[in-house]
Amino acid sequence: MQYPMVTDVGSELGRPDDGTDSTGFFNDEFYVGLKPYGDASWTTSSIHNKAELTADLQKKFDAFPGVIFNFTQPAEDAVDEALTGLKSALAVKVYGPDLNVLQQTALEIKDRLANVPGFTELTVVRELGQPSLLVDIDRDKIARYGINVADVETVVQTAVGGQAATQVVQGEKLFDLVVRMKEQFREGPQAIGDLLVGTPVSYTHLDVYKRQVAAGSIEKAIAVPDAAILRDDENQPFVYVERGTNQFGRRPVEIGQSQNGETQVTSGLAAGDRVVGDGSLFLEFANSFQH
Repeated sequence: MQYPMVTDVGSELGRPDDGTDSTGFFNDEFYVGLKPYGDASWTTSSIHNKAELTADLQKKFDAFPGVIFNFTQPAEDAVDEALTGLKSALAVKVYGPDLNVLQQTALEIKDRLANVPGFTELTVVRELGQPSLLVDIDRDKIARYGINVADVETVVQTAVGGQAATQVVQGEKLFDLVVRMKEQFREGPQAIGDLLVGTPVSYTHLDVYKRQVAAGSIEKAIAVPDAAILRDDENQPFVYVERGTNQFGRRPVEIGQSQNGETQVTSGLAAGDRVVGDGSLFLEFANSFQH
């Protein structure tokens, strides 16, 4: 091992099993165990303390462009995430409906804060770069062909992510043999919509299952633009309501169905409330002193 003071290294890719951290596969955490400072490995090597160790590691990590590295401790990391939702004791949160505007605004804030004495290791959490495709299955239509939801999900999963068809044994090792469709059959929404799903008598195209959501009938519900619905660190929906000239307040709400760019708010708003919608940004500061 290059660093004799390191005892063991463990990694965690993506979110933890308990679901307390909603990060994606872009996040990888490494636990590095260290020997006590009294051990000879600290005195006989060129690195004598943890600060020198992290500095040496950072020099090596700089060879990976576009990757952000952060050094912390397990207890400190857990407390920071509980207080701010991020891996930092001090954070600036930007709310708004347009991800491109949010990212650009966040980068501008970072540039401004970089000129403030005392701030170091400024990082922007990026939300762009990984689009998603929602496949909404029309249960009534697939029932006409004798197909259930699991049949459609299996086809999509096999096409996009692959499906374990069998297992391969090599000595005492056991591996899944994954089957995945060629790229031309999964390269975009149209290609996925053209996939064939087996029926009891023949095959039919997947695109017949694209459902148009029917109009909801929620009594006394107020419709607001989808962009007006935001969520806090606990995934609870809220909106911003105008309280006066250039004055706004957060209002927790309960939501129902969403259709044609509008979401039904079933509780939390009253007649006459002016809800902030498209084109507005809000900043919120979070730190370890707010609790």
